Amino acid sequence: MNRLSLKTCCFTGHRTIPVKEIDTVVNNLNKAVLELIYEEFTHFLSGGAIGFDLLAASLILTLKQQGHPITLEFVIPHENHCEYWNEKQRLLFHNLCAEADAISVLAEKHFDGCVKKRNHHMVNHSTVCISYLRKSISGTGQTVRYAVRNQLHIIRL
Repeated sequence: MNRLSLKTCCFTGHRTIPVKEIDTVVNNLNKAVLELIYEEFTHFLSGGAIGFDLLAASLILTLKQQGHPITLEFVIPHENHCEYWNEKQRLLFHNLCAEADAISVLAEKHFDGCVKKRNHHMVNHSTVCISYLRKSISGTGQTVRYAVRNQLHIIRL
């Protein structure tokens, strides 16, 4: 699928969000997504990681339940993606996956670079990237730099 064929947005962000920032992040994320929906964006990609990815996916599903004509696709780096998570995290992930419109699993097993491959896949299939970036030396920073090189519009929260 050509990334320009749909108005698609991907999310990238850190696995931890400081408690004092959560309300601000949620409010800014909600505002950014609603603006994209107003601009007729319909498809949203989440990497399914703990933290920002699952927060963004939860928001998309909430907005969809409110009647917005949008879809959520999880792009998972490999099968058993959440095998080392705690039970609460796995339950949240599986519940969100059950409500998602699509789940793309990019590899059968974990390999060095599989998360980077997932991030590149999301960027390659998007025109906008919403990022929660606090540390540039990180997978999120790497993804944002890749998105900039690929001329995506970056919305920084």
